[in-house]
Amino acid sequence: MKILCLSSLLSLLITAVIAQSTPTAAPSVPTSDTYFGVKVDDPYRNLENLQDPAVAAWMKAQSEYARKTLDGIPGRQNLIDQMVEFDKRKASRVSDLRVTDNDRYFYFKSRPEDQQPKLYCRDGYAGTETLLVDPENFEKGKVYTISSFTPSFDGTKVAFALSEKGAEIGEGCIMDVKTRKLYPERIRPLSLGGAGDWLPDNNSFTYTPLNSADVKDPAARLNTQSFMHRVGTSQSQDKPVFFR
Repeated sequence: MKILCLSSLLSLLITAVIAQSTPTAAPSVPTSDTYFGVKVDDPYRNLENLQDPAVAAWMKAQSEYARKTLDGIPGRQNLIDQMVEFDKRKASRVSDLRVTDNDRYFYFKSRPEDQQPKLYCRDGYAGTETLLVDPENFEKGKVYTISSFTPSFDGTKVAFALSEKGAEIGEGCIMDVKTRKLYPERIRPLSLGGAGDWLPDNNSFTYTPLNSADVKDPAARLNTQSFMHRVGTSQSQDKPVFFR
């Protein structure tokens, strides 16, 4: 009997500990939409509103719970230290290689100390490596990611798409490779991977912008149009070349 009581007490204690350590459930404000006559319920649409105090408080509680749980794993820091040591043994990682008609190489490269890939180029396989775009220092006080890039056929220019802090929508920039200077225009708004496709004149390219920079706008990706942009001109002068 004593053993049974002790077991019951232990079960209650474990249940209480689990209840205290379990994070609160996500706040739910049910909504619904009707698509082609079919009603679709969405109980967590409200979580998309990061300005909602209830959502912000829930996310903060989730973060604190995750941090506490991870920090409590035995031997975790030792494992992290070993992983960092292994990473230091790698010289670098190269990806998205593009070779232009004049044998100029463009590619992403990540070193162990880099937080994200940077855009490099070199003339020929054995040429001197040149850092073209460092997203970590592209603009003071901001953190960017290069989502895509496309060099012109003759390798004199490169267009690349930037997004800030992992945003779903970014902007396009164009660089003169020889001088590493940016052309003044910025192409907005672009989806990730929308750097553009160069035309044979090496001075213009086509691209497909979103209709809106609002990620919550359902029409942002509907009935989009492809435009042609000429380097050195304002985006307002671009003309549509392909659309519905």
